[in-house]
Amino acid sequence: MGRWGVVILSLSCAVASCSVEAADLYPDIRPAGPVIYMPRVFDWTGIYVGGFLGGSWASTAWDDGALASLHGFAGGGQVGANLQAGSVVFGVNADLVGMGLSGTVTAVSGRTHATTSHWATTITGRLGYTFDRLLLYGKGGMAVVQDQETTTDTAGLSKIGTATRFGWAAGAGGEFAFDRHWSVFAEYVALGFVSQIINFTGAGAAPAQAKVNLSVQRAVGGVNYRF
Repeated sequence: MGRWGVVILSLSCAVASCSVEAADLYPDIRPAGPVIYMPRVFDWTGIYVGGFLGGSWASTAWDDGALASLHGFAGGGQVGANLQAGSVVFGVNADLVGMGLSGTVTAVSGRTHATTSHWATTITGRLGYTFDRLLLYGKGGMAVVQDQETTTDTAGLSKIGTATRFGWAAGAGGEFAFDRHWSVFAEYVALGFVSQIINFTGAGAAPAQAKVNLSVQRAVGGVNYRF
């Protein structure tokens, strides 16, 4: 090999060596893959308080065969707690409801029966299924209601009796959360009670006792605040 051949071969080896070193210094950097955003699933776990307003209706059945329908408003407050496990939500709830239920019926005997109810309360368990911010649930438990009966004879003389009844409550509803704290809900609840003997006091020819059955229903909408 001639002198110039040796020079050219030496330069070629030097260029190749530099290229390898440069490749080692600057490794192949590929663009990163797309970042997948996973939205946070809403969590219903926690304690809440709320208020609601709506309507209520009821029916009474007297032992003389008279049946009365009652109608009025319903409004009150509630407190509860939820625990979420996956998409299932377990909870407890207690409420106090003010009502304006009233109704009157005239029996075959000519006597007039009037019923009013001003408050009720329920303590229930809840079981629901959540679709992120939407919660659908059922509830069931115990109920207490107080009502007053007035029976008036054909001469216009009245006797009055009151009852505090214990029974069951069952219903269903839905709730939608706007953010971590605030949500709106709507629900229907039925309250059932066994027949109860009412003791009456007052003047008139009406009996001193009567067996009266009462059942109550309500449909309300409201707002909850979660802590």
